[in-house]
Amino acid sequence: MAFIGNFEPEGSATAPLLRSTRYDINVGSTSVQTVGTVNLDNNRKGHHLISCGYGPSDNSGNYRNSDPDDWAFRCYYNGSQVGDTVFGDEGTPRTYRDMNFGSWMIRHTGGNANIEIRFSKQYANDPDGGGMRGFAYVNINQLSQEG
Repeated sequence: MAFIGNFEPEGSATAPLLRSTRYDINVGSTSVQTVGTVNLDNNRKGHHLISCGYGPSDNSGNYRNSDPDDWAFRCYYNGSQVGDTVFGDEGTPRTYRDMNFGSWMIRHTGGNANIEIRFSKQYANDPDGGGMRGFAYVNINQLSQEG
């Protein structure tokens, strides 16, 4: 995909925003882990592409209460959820390997805002405390700038 707009050199206040980071996700039964947070201001007006992939650990010993649990992640723009929730399960039939990927597009029109990805247990099939453990890859790219 081509970048659109008049981009400044890397390091300047208006350089294209790009974040690509790997995170160790370790979430308890009622906790939330926030990753990939980027703060936006008037210099970051434009379209942003956010993508995130998550894969549970392949070691069943990493799971609380010694059993697999459901998991979920969501993208938020300025505190409001963007698009759908991405979810999966640590357990069978894929032997602790059910992974998923989400991608979202937002348009920042100005002011101060933030983008973040939040991970939590998906309360579906497992009534115990449980939790989730695995790795996430988050990419945030500014595709266009607006004046």
